[in-house]
Amino acid sequence: MSGASEGRHPAFPSANRRFLVASPGQRARARREGRVPSLRSPVTAKVRQTASVGIFADGMHEQVPSRVPALIALACCLQAVVASADEPVAATLTESPRLVELASAATLRPIAQGERFAIYDLGVKSYPQATLLVQSSVTPINLGAEMAPLMDTAGLWATIREHNIPIRQHSPAEVYLYNWVNDAQGPMVFDVGVVVPDAFDAAPPGLLLRRVGPLKVASLLYVGPFPHETGTGWHELRWEERARQAGHKYTERLYRELYHHFDYASSDNRQHVVEVQIEIE
Repeated sequence: MSGASEGRHPAFPSANRRFLVASPGQRARARREGRVPSLRSPVTAKVRQTASVGIFADGMHEQVPSRVPALIALACCLQAVVASADEPVAATLTESPRLVELASAATLRPIAQGERFAIYDLGVKSYPQATLLVQSSVTPINLGAEMAPLMDTAGLWATIREHNIPIRQHSPAEVYLYNWVNDAQGPMVFDVGVVVPDAFDAAPPGLLLRRVGPLKVASLLYVGPFPHETGTGWHELRWEERARQAGHKYTERLYRELYHHFDYASSDNRQHVVEVQIEIE
């Protein structure tokens, strides 16, 4: 994953940076005159139709149509692409609406794409400590079948409803943490949960609180079907390879998936929005 800087980021030409700071009239003229290249992905129209953001009322998660102005997402994008590899973008776990809008607007050129998926490089991010409420393996397990019980989150959400547990607004719908014991892809403590306020300290029976961070990550945004669904491009993420090519060193302590949007409304072309991150030095 490439750390972006002025004039070198292949996914965001300087013409588009000028476009962002122009007045609305100037932007309209630029479009008419063809001076702003289109960076739209073939999958983004579908994302725009299904895009939703997490909001929380009375501690409950709901899906509602996105109302985040496109320019907010573009500003977030601009901040990311002008950062250098040594200056990660400050981020939080309460940015899901902006990232869903970013995927919808397709302001970045995909680094990989197919008919039903697109992958975007979000560069390097730094996160402060965050608190998660999780169902956990507690002891190390292996990738594969042992993960299945924890990936069933019906019980997690039933407990959240029963105890009226507060969830951080605009946080991912769910977060998966792969806490490697020794090396990546080996045994791990597997956690699945949600982001809660840092002041929350009353984990109900069967769930645990995890304090995660501060940490620095290399981040990719995936839009498309999951690995078991038709048309998936998950195998093209290659997060470790891309990070290594960009000059980053994977700590092999943490890999995580931030599920910003689940698209189960569609049956033939699901456009989930997931951010895949690995901790780097």
